Amino acid sequence: SADRNHVHHLLLDRGYSHRKVTIILVVINMLFIAGAYFGRSMGCTPLIFIIFSLFFAGIGLLYYNRLKPRLSVTSLLNKDNKKVGSSKLIISKNAMLEEN
Repeated sequence: SADRNHVHHLLLDRGYSHRKVTIILVVINMLFIAGAYFGRSMGCTPLIFIIFSLFFAGIGLLYYNRLKPRLSVTSLLNKDNKKVGSSKLIISKNAMLEEN
């Protein structure tokens, strides 16, 4: 089933545009290719271990440092701080809700 845990979604959720995400992923891919080319004297096993380690460390950093939506229950108030209607459930990606 579809989810938003792919690398491009993790970068999009950080506020990057589709264009920037594409450029970032292409540059990272070129860095891995260059690293594999210049590290070929190490042998296959250490090189594959290093590349996989860097890849999964990067994915882990993006995944575990992503912005998590927060749920809040709030009431609408007028200027005199009197309740104006029913409570609302707000889903926000910000840690703090802005006051209006």
